[in-house]
Amino acid sequence: MSVYWTQDIAIGVDEIDSQHQELFVRMNRLIAACMEGSYGQEQAEELLRFLQDYTATHFADEEAVMLRYEYPDYAEHRNEHQQFKNNLTEFEKRLREEGASPELLTRFNHLLVDWLTDHISSVDRRLGKFILAAKG
Repeated sequence: MSVYWTQDIAIGVDEIDSQHQELFVRMNRLIAACMEGSYGQEQAEELLRFLQDYTATHFADEEAVMLRYEYPDYAEHRNEHQQFKNNLTEFEKRLREEGASPELLTRFNHLLVDWLTDHISSVDRRLGKFILAAKG
């Protein structure tokens, strides 16, 4: 169930694309560890902290780019970011309550893969096209 970065999902804005690539690397580490059955509570909490910190930075960077270019869909895009942060908060709560069960980690893997691939290939791609057009 690994996901791989390809140029097909690049949005054409280097600073954003490089951050997306790092997210894919981290997601694949989680997926591989879960498939091996070697992912425990400590590793899940570590990945969650990374994702919370990294997405906060990445989303802030992306939102700053949107503001710089006066992106007309800023509010909608920012709302999607907030929804993802809410999903991470919900996962954190469930991880504390339930522990790093294979079922919880599998659901979380699917959430990450589905959300990120969909968000990047649709919402971020629209942003990339807008920025590239604005740059001329």
